[in-house]
Amino acid sequence: MADSLRFVLRHRPAADTTRVYLLNLLSKVMADHNLTAADSLNREALRLAQRLGHLSSEVNSLMRSADLAGVKKKFAMAETIYRKTLQRVEAKKDTVLLCTIQTGLVNLLQSQDRYDDALALLARQRKLVKALGNKRLLIGNLSETADTYIARGNYARALDNELAALSVAEEIQDTLLTIQANSSLGLLYTITKDFGRALDYQHKALDLARLFRNTYLVSIALSRTGETLLAQDKPQPAVDYFRQALAIARPFGSATMIATCEGDLADALERTGTYPEALMHSYRSWAYLKTTGSQSMKAWILALLSRTYLHTGRPDSAVLLGRQSFQLARQVGHKEYGRDAANVLAEAYARLNNYKKAYEYQGHYLAYRDSLLNEETTRRIAILNNQSDMASKQAQIALLQKNDQLKAIETKRQRLILWSLLAVVLLTLALVVVLIRNNQHKQQQTDHLRALDELKTRFFSNITHEFRTPLSLIILPAEQLQQDITLPEPVRRSLTGIHRNARQLLRLINQLLDLSKLEAGSVVVTQVTGRPVEFIGQTVDLFRSAAEEKGIRLEFSSEPSATDYLFDADKWEKIVYNLLSNALKFTPPDGHIQVHARITDPEHLELQVVDTGIGIAADKLPHIFDRFYQADDTRTRSYEGSGIGLALVKELTQLLGGEITVASEPGRGTRFDLCLPIQPAGSDNGLPAPVMPVDNGWDHPTEIPEASATGMPVTGKPVVLVVEDNPELRMLLAQGLTALYRVLTAPNGREGWQRAQLDLPDIILSDVMMPDMDGYELCRLVKTAPETSHIAVILLTARAAPESRLEGLLQGADDYLAKPFHFAELQLRIRNILDRRQKLRDYFSLPLPVVEADGFPEPDEDPFLNKLYTIINENLDSSGFGVEELAAAGGISRRTLNRKLTMLAGMSANDFIRRYRLKRAAELLRSGCAVADTAYRVGFDNPSYFTSVFKDVYKKTPSDYCNQLSQGG
Repeated sequence: MADSLRFVLRHRPAADTTRVYLLNLLSKVMADHNLTAADSLNREALRLAQRLGHLSSEVNSLMRSADLAGVKKKFAMAETIYRKTLQRVEAKKDTVLLCTIQTGLVNLLQSQDRYDDALALLARQRKLVKALGNKRLLIGNLSETADTYIARGNYARALDNELAALSVAEEIQDTLLTIQANSSLGLLYTITKDFGRALDYQHKALDLARLFRNTYLVSIALSRTGETLLAQDKPQPAVDYFRQALAIARPFGSATMIATCEGDLADALERTGTYPEALMHSYRSWAYLKTTGSQSMKAWILALLSRTYLHTGRPDSAVLLGRQSFQLARQVGHKEYGRDAANVLAEAYARLNNYKKAYEYQGHYLAYRDSLLNEETTRRIAILNNQSDMASKQAQIALLQKNDQLKAIETKRQRLILWSLLAVVLLTLALVVVLIRNNQHKQQQTDHLRALDELKTRFFSNITHEFRTPLSLIILPAEQLQQDITLPEPVRRSLTGIHRNARQLLRLINQLLDLSKLEAGSVVVTQVTGRPVEFIGQTVDLFRSAAEEKGIRLEFSSEPSATDYLFDADKWEKIVYNLLSNALKFTPPDGHIQVHARITDPEHLELQVVDTGIGIAADKLPHIFDRFYQADDTRTRSYEGSGIGLALVKELTQLLGGEITVASEPGRGTRFDLCLPIQPAGSDNGLPAPVMPVDNGWDHPTEIPEASATGMPVTGKPVVLVVEDNPELRMLLAQGLTALYRVLTAPNGREGWQRAQLDLPDIILSDVMMPDMDGYELCRLVKTAPETSHIAVILLTARAAPESRLEGLLQGADDYLAKPFHFAELQLRIRNILDRRQKLRDYFSLPLPVVEADGFPEPDEDPFLNKLYTIINENLDSSGFGVEELAAAGGISRRTLNRKLTMLAGMSANDFIRRYRLKRAAELLRSGCAVADTAYRVGFDNPSYFTSVFKDVYKKTPSDYCNQLSQGG
């Protein structure tokens, strides 16, 4: 909505009252996300309204300013704005505008629990509107007064005002206001637990809304009725009302409205034990809530998801979602959601044997429960105060107070235990702190920190060296086996990949070791005698083959020198090597890399490395020499890297006494300029000549031809789609799975989505961090599209943090496996998912039993199949209803319907429809329906044909079937 308003404002430059209205509306939308932007828009609207001299626009802008102050908890400022605005409008004697301001001030007073002040202001407003004779303003006043009395707990007075509002609305025959008054009365009676009257008024509101043909009000009335039934602990009828409300809200409702309908339906389904469908609607609600900014609703949905996962035996997922819900509930101060989340977390942690956390959240749950019980007691006492039978009222109040006293005693006991434990912990910590402070001195702290630093450096160096031995044991045999020309070509390709990646890992370890030595100050400059320009040229030559493979033009230019100089060849090679590796990595095909070296004077050499790569943004440029910094740390980054190379270049350059600078422009390329020190060599210095650089295998990938998926024989194997941007890992997964599955591959999420729609695989294995489209987005698209929602998705990623797992689960992923993983574990997870699907297909392929249990279909976990059952049942008596009609009603093609049913149920769409018709026929025969009538009611035009088909399946005619039932067997 915000984007639409900005578009309208850009194309409506006129300084008029409409622009003031749009600015205030955009300010209201932005208040949930960006208060600073909302303030700025409001100030612009106020200045424009004052310049136009339009009173109504100026008042609306001032009221918006007061509302923003209230959002910031600056209530005194907000009240001052309202009262000054009131004084100004009173002088103008604009009664309608005056009532609008008074209503805004009433809402502000209510938010501060100043109900007496709010009621006094509403009484003055009522006199004003009665004198004016405006019945619609009077209805608004009465409804606002009723809401204030509800907040205060005086339900009898609230009921009087709401009934008066209904009476006036019916008097002026305003259908819209009559609907709202009936709906409010239904809500009020729900609060006071008078469910019979509540449903009467909700049904009146629903009937009027349908008569008025206002789909928005129909959806609201259906939802309110469902809420009343849910409060009455009747979740199954509530499900039907919530389904109707959601069906109406989807075409036109706002994101918040649809999210609320999805959440209400999920809540009711969870209470009926229909957990898979409850999860589906909860995820849909969560998807809408991402754009609303309503923290309390997010807390509600996360608590609902957490509770559902707990019921389905997944306490780990319940913990992840429950903690999010608990934090949000505490932020917004919502006690009910905080209580629900704490209760789920206590039980989930107990199931995970984490009793410390379980005890902690049990304490939170008890605190919230007791607070809500106190509020409920106060509310119930208020209801009793308004009943006519005073003796009965006093007795009930005394009973409630006694219960409160007992609860207070229990609460005090529990709190005493908690405070005692906390006191013991605090005393222990205090004692530890005192002992530490008494035994530490400034010099000891300095020595301790120095010792820790030396220990860290020594450990880092040792563990880095320890990595080198097993790497050597990998590299050497791989090099030996590569020389064996008798090995098959696939084995030689695998050995090439092993050798190259082991070399790359060894190079990274060496760089880490160099950084460790630099940090410890143990690196010394070791000079050799030679010609530095020629040495740089030979290092550049090592990269020519890699540049040719990528289609990059690599040029080296220099000004020759026949003089020998002193320089540190080892460190120079590392500097040039890392700069060129970086340039090749970020330069696209058909790019250009230039290296230029020249000796400017006897003590300095200038080196310049220029590429036409992707460039670096100006805000990231100052950080590229920081250790482990990644200029692109998004999930969709296209270039890998560790953030070590440039940091090593900078620190080695500084160690040599040189300087390095960088200039870059996104989309144009990057230039590194270095100035390195040299010294003229004497004729008899005794220093060795430099060792010329040797190609250790730069980390460019060797192209590996992928096995064609279509070249595999299609023999009924399950289809697995592997989506991975790393070509070697993609092919390794494909080769490992080919023996058991038909394997398809895709290099990124976008192509994976296209393959999924085209080939409908059984399982998708997807990486998370990929260019173009990441794994989370691919998972969301697969799970929300009707034609692919049945496909199982396993996410494979190096991100194993709980937050990453949570995001994957929220997108509907079936499983989540962290890299590096065991291939056997991956195969077991795939097999388990396929086994569950096969069990479902086996169930549908079983012969129909002779005597059926009441009700069809049996509980099914797949929402798609449940949807098909509903569609067939609605068209059961239509003999012309076949596969084409079922596909059209389901919103998919006939081909997709047959493929999905084959995967899910192991049968064609035609067999699926026939199986359902025959089950319904058996049901009707058991209820006493005649054979011919049964045939027509389940869609058979010819009773004889029906008898033949029935006998083929049940091995007896319908008449024999009925006779068997009548004989009790």
